[in-house]
Formats: sequence, structure tokens, C-alpha cells
Amino acid sequence: RAATSSLFRIHLIRRWRGCSMARANDFTAFAALLLIASSAAFHPLSATYYPTARDPSVALTMMTAPEQSYVDRLIETLKTSGSAMYMAQLGLATKRPNELPRSAKLKRILERNKHIFELKIAKGNQFEVRLLADKKTEGKPTKPITQRNRCRSKKKALEKHSTSRTRARPSVRIGEYELVLVETAEQLADVLRIEEVFLAPCYTKAVAIDCEGVPENLSLVQVATLSPKRVFVFDCVKLSAVAVCSALNQLLRDERCVKLFHDLHMDVLALSKIGGVTEMKGLLDTQLVAEYIWAEPMVGLNDMLNRLDLPQNPTKLEMKAKMNRASDGHQDSNNLWERRPLSSADLRYAALDAALLLDAYKPLRELAWNDENQLIAATAERAANAVSWGGARWIGFDTAKDFALTSAELQQQLRTANTFDFSPIIAETDEAKVVGLLPEDLRELFSHEEALAEKLVESMPYERASAARARPPIILSTVVDIVLDSGRRPTCTLKSGERIYLSDSEERVTTADDIQFITAQVGEFGSDKRAGMDGTLHRISAIYNRERKIAGLTIRLGRSVAHNADMIVDSLRGTNRSVLVLGEPGSGKTTIIRAAAALLAEHHTTIIIDTSNEIGGDGTIPHRCIGHARRMMVPSLDDQSAVMVECVQNHTPHVMVLDEIGREKEAEAAEGAKRRGVRVIASAHGTLRDLINNRATSSLVGAWENVVVGDKSAKRATAKGLPSSKHVPQRMRPPIFDVVIELEAGVLDQWRLVTDAAAAVDAVLGGGQYDAQIRRRDPHTGAVFLAHVQA
Repeated sequence: RAATSSLFRIHLIRRWRGCSMARANDFTAFAALLLIASSAAFHPLSATYYPTARDPSVALTMMTAPEQSYVDRLIETLKTSGSAMYMAQLGLATKRPNELPRSAKLKRILERNKHIFELKIAKGNQFEVRLLADKKTEGKPTKPITQRNRCRSKKKALEKHSTSRTRARPSVRIGEYELVLVETAEQLADVLRIEEVFLAPCYTKAVAIDCEGVPENLSLVQVATLSPKRVFVFDCVKLSAVAVCSALNQLLRDERCVKLFHDLHMDVLALSKIGGVTEMKGLLDTQLVAEYIWAEPMVGLNDMLNRLDLPQNPTKLEMKAKMNRASDGHQDSNNLWERRPLSSADLRYAALDAALLLDAYKPLRELAWNDENQLIAATAERAANAVSWGGARWIGFDTAKDFALTSAELQQQLRTANTFDFSPIIAETDEAKVVGLLPEDLRELFSHEEALAEKLVESMPYERASAARARPPIILSTVVDIVLDSGRRPTCTLKSGERIYLSDSEERVTTADDIQFITAQVGEFGSDKRAGMDGTLHRISAIYNRERKIAGLTIRLGRSVAHNADMIVDSLRGTNRSVLVLGEPGSGKTTIIRAAAALLAEHHTTIIIDTSNEIGGDGTIPHRCIGHARRMMVPSLDDQSAVMVECVQNHTPHVMVLDEIGREKEAEAAEGAKRRGVRVIASAHGTLRDLINNRATSSLVGAWENVVVGDKSAKRATAKGLPSSKHVPQRMRPPIFDVVIELEAGVLDQWRLVTDAAAAVDAVLGGGQYDAQIRRRDPHTGAVFLAHVQA
């Protein structure tokens, strides 16, 4: 009655998982419980059963929950190391149940459990702890005495328990850590049943997690623990990613246990998309911690370990070379982790990353102790953005460090004063002037906004209004250009690529009067067969017949996009490098260099060489979108290179901006300007590879020539899977442009940025791929996300 009364709450905690401790018919254990309950204080108690080899009878020790947790962990540690030394005057304050108690309290715990531990006083203030064991059974695990096991022989019970304890633990060590490979369902069940870190993660201070094969696959998940020092390597190929992530779900959701990742973007994406993990708490990205300490983004794991004077992963370079060989052979490097069986070197590499990361937690925490909670909050935001944006990292620019690249999550949490403010993208179009160019009957289908469509229809005559209501109006913000060819129906092209007729009647075709009506409003056409509208960015291009009369017109709508260059502000404001924007017609090249000119003109003397008046618009007064930049108009395309030289000689610019560079004279003029210290911002047609392969335009990126190499160089190329010809292309000189931006038609908010044009050109000439960044923008907020790719 005393043991079961409401005044006592007896918790029967099992030393060996899965075994009951006492039963009603076990008189000995029940009597012991009654003795404890009768002499205890009136507060909740905890009874812990520890079977020992020296005394196989029931042994009960009274201790609180924190003491019991520490004894559990100490037993596991002593089974591995044999002994442990402690300083009598030291000890950590107890903040969590699994932390060390103070030394005086620790000694009292050990003295009360003399049937388990042997305590020896050493020299000075040290004392040594050992685990008691009988010589006959030393090193062998024992099993609790239960009613079920009494019906079996002691030998069979011990053998079965020993098998279940060691089934998932091959005797492989990585430094101080034991490597535990989990690749079968039975091993996974044993780990979940035995290991406290997966059963009750709230009692674990921190673990380190790493993944391999991400983001296309989730091949391995490594979890490193400190007490005891183990690295669990879960094989997601044999077990399935969903099964492994389901087993780790409790650990990932517990915010009291800190989960260390290093550059978690791809790992979190794979855990979420492939493993089905829906919630992760208590994450800490050590790459963010490293950036907080040293103010450098994207610090690698080995680099961080080197700065902390910790051992590094010696197999890192070897694995990277192995992946590069797979990539050169046109294979996915992530597929290397899908092959089975895994080599011992691959397992060592995977386990070392997690083990070394966990070892770095203590020194990192000492350097960033005051702001650990903010760093965890920044990591949570980083993980959410990584899942939403396909593994891309959210970036910002530090205004205090010349707009250097930084992590936006860290800025928002800890460095708000130095944040560059991104703004939503705002497109401005003088649409009314475009519609005013057209004959009156061709204007009726255009509308500025959908809300004004009905008003536009109501103003039409009855017959035309009925036809207009049969189809929706054309929204001018979606129109790319308007085409009028003599004798054919006038059309317009939308951003989606759809072509729409401007009249419902098939008999309504473009006439000479229509063309005359439009050309009378725009004035004379230049040698490039282009004209513009005063004060606007629209461009009108003419098609001539044999009699040199205009037979067709293309009206391209020009748009100024405010804040369009913010995505590359680090390359514009933070450096003095020249930038080349590449892309197909209509991909937005001119819009970018126009915004770049306005941004640079705020602090530098910027002059625009406007050959076709697309950057600043037609007319003497340039469009307001270029800001404080000056504009030099070019009479004809043939005079562009001469005007570039004139600009440098007469007006001493810091920055020269020009559109559609590509001919040899213009490349020579740009190279001469750069030699004089003038920065060049320009655009050209095509891609980087097209530019290199075209001898006429390759001078923009350094030009190249064929050279003869020796036999050794040819053999090295063959070993790498590259062409083994003795005549190989080689770059002749430094590129004119240091940074290259590649655009894709129709994708306005995603650019490919090459920050080292010289290295990219060398890689292309060598038959390989080059490093690039994919920068994506949220058009509603202006937030920028970055991902590294091979192009």
C-alpha cells in the first residue's frame, strides 16, 4: 500500500531497454521497493535497476533523474575507455539533466553506487573512476533478471542479448569515434531501441549531421554523437530515405538538442523533398557561425577547422578529385554515393565530416556564445528558404564592406545597420505614346489594365464593341513588339510568345498610308534603319524594299525597370571590374545596363555611348531612367568605335556604358579604354561559349590561338578524358571584361553570373566546364538567392 499510494510516484526505469524490471510475483524486488518507499522523503522518486556481474541479485539505487541519466552515460563511457579522471575542484553547472553535476555531488553519486563504480583518489585534486566487473564475465554484457528469462538458460539469454547489442556495431574506429554502419532494418531497429540520442534526444546536448548524394539523391545520413563518441552512418539506399528520415524524425524535431550542419542548404532540401521530413528544429549551421566570427561567407568545413586549429578531413581533396573525374566522364558525381558496396575510404570520408564537425562545436560556441540563439534563429530561416528556393542561398550585400556578399539571414538577425535594402522590381512603360502611333482602328484592342478594359469597350461603336467583348483586350504590359508589314494583317507579340492580330477582320491589312502615318510621327531613320520617340525608350525599326521605301515596321516597346541592377550590386559598386551582359534579342540586356548606368552614376562619372538611342531614348533630352549618367549619341553604327575614343579623350569618364558591342574595332576601342583606367559596361549577343568560338568576338574575352604542346601534356589530357591533340587552343591575353552575365530569353529574374571570366575561358578552351552562379530574384520583394553551378 505504501509503495502504490498517491504520496509516492515510483518510476521503474529500465537499465536494459525492452526488459521489465519488477513483477508482482517477484517478491524480492517488491520487498526492496517497500523498504525504499517507507524510508524516503515525500517527493517523486526514481528507482533504477543496475544488474552487476559481482552481485547478480536485484540492486536498487535511489537517485534523481539527472543523477540517473549521468550514471547511464558514465557506464557507457567506461565500457569503452575503461577509466575516467576528474578534477575534484572543477565541474559544470547543471543546466540540463545530461550535463555533469558539480564534483562534490559527483563523488556522492559514485560513493552511493559502489556496487557499480570503483573510486580511487589520485594525486592532487584528481580522482579516478572505474567500472566494476567480475573476471569471469569481464567485458560481457549482462541481462536483467525477469520472469520471462528465468524459463531460459542463462547462457542462451546472454548470447541473444550480446547479439542484439552488437548487431549494428562493427568494430571500426575513426579516430576517437566508433563508426556504426546501419544498413539493415534489424540494425536500424536496434539503434532506435538502444541509443538514447534517438530515444530521448532532449538529454543530448548536440549532434552533428551530414548527408551524401544530395540534392538529387539522399544516399547516406551521418549522425555524430559525443557521449559516447560514435558516428552512425545510415544507408538510405538499402534502407530507403523515407525509412531513415522517419527514424530520425524525433531527433530532428526536438529543439532542445542542437543539430549541427555545415552549409545545410542541400542537406535540408534532400531531407525534406526526398526523406519527407516536414519539421526541423534546433538546427545550427556552422557556416553561419563561421561568417559571424570571421565576416566571410561560404567558409568551407576544412577551412573552418583550420582556423580553429582542429584536425581536418584528409580525404576531402581525394573525394573531390574522384567526383571531378566522374563529372569529366559525363557522369553525375552524386551517383557515386548510390553504388554499393561502399568502399572503406568512402565510409571514412562520410564519417569524418560529421565527427570533425561535432568536435568544432565547443570552440565555435565559445566564440559565439552571446548570440547563439540569434544564430539558431538565422539557421531556421536559412533552412526554410533552402526548401522554398530549391537549395539556393539567400544573399545580401554589406554596405560597410564595399557591398561584399553576405548571408541575408545573418544580416537580418545581427547586422541590420549594414544591410543593402532590396526593392521590388517596378517596370515603367510610356504605353500611351505607343498606342498613339497606331491608326485609330488598331488601338481599340489595347488596354493599360484589365479594370479599364470594360470602359474601353463601352467607348467603341456598337458593332466593334460586340466583337471586342467576344475576346479579352490586349494588356500593354504584356506586349513585346508590334509588327506592321505591307499587305499583311498587323500583329503584336506577347511575352508568352503568343501572336495576336490587331484586327478581327481578315481584310484589314497594313497599307502604305498606315506606314506613312507612323513614320511621320517618329522622324528620320538612321543608317542602322532605326528611329525613336522623343523622351521615350521605344524603338521603331524599318524594313526597306528595293526602291528604298519602307515596306514594314517593328515597334519594340522599351521599358525602364527600376532597381533591376540590384542583383549584381556587389560587382558594380563593390569592385572596379568591367561587366559584359550576354543574351539573345529580347532577353533584357539593354534594361540591365541602363539600370547599371543609373546605379554607377550616383558615385562615378558615367557616360553612355548610345548608338541606337535604346539606353537613353531618342531626342536631345535623355530619358529620366538613366539618372545622373551623361549620354553621347552616335550618328551611325560605323562611328561607334570613334565616339568611344572621343569619349575617353575629351570627357574623362570613370565608367563607359555601351550597347551591343561585337565588332573588332569596338573591341579594340574598349580595350584601349580599359588600359586608360576606364571601366566598361557593355552588352553583346549570344552566350559565353558562342563568344569564344567566334574569332571576331573572342577578343572581348582575351582571344585565343592554337599552340603545340608536348607529349606529356597530351597524355595528361587523355587521362582526364579530354581531346589528346597536340594542337590545343590557348588564351592570348587577359579578357577585356572581368565579369560575364548570361541571360536567357523570357527568364527575366534569373541570371547566370561568371565572376572570373579568365578562368571560365580557360576551362572552355580546355574542353571542360566553368564555375558560375545562378542568381534568382523574387520580383515582389527583390530578395536575391544564389546557387553554384557548372556551365
